[in-house]
Amino acid sequence: MHVDSKSRLNALLDLAERTLAGKETDTGTIPRQRVNAALFAEFRSGGLALIVKNFGEQHPFFSEFDSRVRTACPKDVEYGKGILKAVKAELETH
Repeated sequence: MHVDSKSRLNALLDLAERTLAGKETDTGTIPRQRVNAALFAEFRSGGLALIVKNFGEQHPFFSEFDSRVRTACPKDVEYGKGILKAVKAELETH
């Protein structure tokens, strides 16, 4: 794995943890858990950029991340974290 990709991937996994640590429940009619929108946007855009750089837009990692990491909710961050762990495993074997 390229050193820059490895450090960026580790930084994104750390960002996922920080994003999840700040989850809150909104006070609407139906309470929903949310995460910080700015942290989520950084996580989503960074994850997509890393995947495109290493695998391209046609790879299943890209389509999975793009379709599952859509909203600033904890579930989407968890999906993204799992996908990035798969990316990390794939990069480490090559």
